[in-house]
Amino acid sequence: MASVTDLAPILRESGAVELIGGDGEVTGVRLVESLDDQHPDAPGVAWIGSRSISAGVDDYQVDIALRNAVDAGSPLVALFGVQRLSATAERIAGRGGMAIFGLDAATDLVELLLALVREVRIDRGHALDQLIAAHAGIQRAEPSGEAAVLRAASRALGTEFRPWPSGAGDGRPPELVVTPDRSGPVEALTATLVSESSTSIG
Repeated sequence: MASVTDLAPILRESGAVELIGGDGEVTGVRLVESLDDQHPDAPGVAWIGSRSISAGVDDYQVDIALRNAVDAGSPLVALFGVQRLSATAERIAGRGGMAIFGLDAATDLVELLLALVREVRIDRGHALDQLIAAHAGIQRAEPSGEAAVLRAASRALGTEFRPWPSGAGDGRPPELVVTPDRSGPVEALTATLVSESSTSIG
């Protein structure tokens, strides 16, 4: 277990801007793919927004995301594309005692998630080593095309990753698909892999 105070230097080193500080306990790290939905996490899970949800994000969407995070007991939220907070967002974060960071566009999301998970799960044993090996496998597969990346990710997670046909979803959870607006298969798939494992290893 770690605290927001432990994670803040990692976020700042990645180029993130600390908009509101905090000192809550952090028990896990979650990659968030939607600003509108509730996320059924246990209290203490930090929310890191994917790049895809940050395109054209406005103050209202940020307010909704922060309300959901407070309701879930998240101690920390970090989002791309957010460099300032509205007065409403500041009140919501203050009510929940939640730290807020704006992520830099140049941040390597996978490396950031790995660093945060490593700090939270210092006693992780073999689990994080497996994640790092899986990440390497996905990177090796990237030059061979999307199908190879999806096969590598499927082997790593023990589930099926497949493209999401353009135009409509197929009802599968967003963690199990590759959508056209994600920043790239290696980053998106590996970020999901790291995020999913951070809430299950201990």
